[in-house]
Amino acid sequence: MMRVQGKRRWLTIALFIALLVSPDRISGKTDVWSHFALRGETVSALALAGPGDVYAGTSSGAILRVVYRVSTPLVQNLAGDSSPISALAVDPHNPDVVYAATNSRLFRSRDGGLTWTALGAAPVGVVEIAIDPRESNILYASARAFGLFRTTDAGESWIRTSLAESVEKLVIDPNDPTTIYAATSIGIARSNDRGERWTISPELGSVRTLAIDPATPTTLYSSTNEGVFKSVDAGAHWVASGMEGIPVFSLVIDNQDTCTIYAATATGAFKSVDAGKNWLPVDQGLAFPVTAMIGDLALCRIYVATADGILETDIGPVLTIHSTLCVDSPWTVVVSHGGGNSPIHLFGSSNGSIWEIPDWGITDGSGKFTTSGRFAADTTGTHQLRVEVNGMTSNTIHFSVVSVGNSTCL
Repeated sequence: MMRVQGKRRWLTIALFIALLVSPDRISGKTDVWSHFALRGETVSALALAGPGDVYAGTSSGAILRVVYRVSTPLVQNLAGDSSPISALAVDPHNPDVVYAATNSRLFRSRDGGLTWTALGAAPVGVVEIAIDPRESNILYASARAFGLFRTTDAGESWIRTSLAESVEKLVIDPNDPTTIYAATSIGIARSNDRGERWTISPELGSVRTLAIDPATPTTLYSSTNEGVFKSVDAGAHWVASGMEGIPVFSLVIDNQDTCTIYAATATGAFKSVDAGKNWLPVDQGLAFPVTAMIGDLALCRIYVATADGILETDIGPVLTIHSTLCVDSPWTVVVSHGGGNSPIHLFGSSNGSIWEIPDWGITDGSGKFTTSGRFAADTTGTHQLRVEVNGMTSNTIHFSVVSVGNSTCL
């Protein structure tokens, strides 16, 4: 297939087919959901405080902190009227500073949720809270009926920004926090001055959620009731990116390889390993619609909120390929979330010929491995790849390499 250094040993066709069709016969499966905490509770909001450390709000107004699957109730009825927890946010520099919203009030805790203070000057009806990644005193709060608000003193006082539309989701550029994007009822809004002025791109209409590529912040994904959309020019233009006709509530982009994306939808969870070109359901063990999703990527975990508590899945290893798939074009293959300093076993098929490389490479300390090359003239045709790391099999990637004269290579 690709000119990869290493010893190849041919497998029997039967063994390779067994790997592709029934990987669990050979090793453990990924993307299988199991309960993390709060079984039987309807979870309405999630926020990650650190690896294995999750704050959860429920539809009855309770807030709990779950640390490595051990739940600690913090408050049973935050607003005093059983209002659902509509939003949660954790200070990225201090996991004990937490903000929580209900339909009627906004609250702050400075001691890990043990005590809470109502922020009297805050907007009501908040459905989204975003904290500046560099300056923790700067927060944004979206009040569905009143627009977007900003504070520069950790919530003691608030000003209303010029964005008066209903905002469902806000994302902040990690490289330049003065740039923020908002998913609104009339399209995608962008500000380059922390919300003083806004430019609105109305082509998508009412937008539910947003996610920003942490490696390339000019690439964004959004969703509506009609599926997922993608922009590669900082939100100026958008193209459809799959799951047509499915309401999508949350999007999580993998920080090790941002071509891997997870989506929470009205029909369950989905995963793309090719930057939104194709999506596959990952719903084994997931019996309820997903209302919220967060990534605990340091532990290779995704958590989802459902009507039956919080569920989790192991997301690794994940295999992706980056190339135009043309002869003489460069390619890069990435293994992510494979476990630190672990040997990789590569299985492949090229134009019907079956092969494997038992000692293909070793992941780094974060569980990632990257290798590159160029497609030679004899690599035209169809290929399949899968890896095994630490007894866990990855997804299979299927692709075809075409000759230079092909229209896709012009």
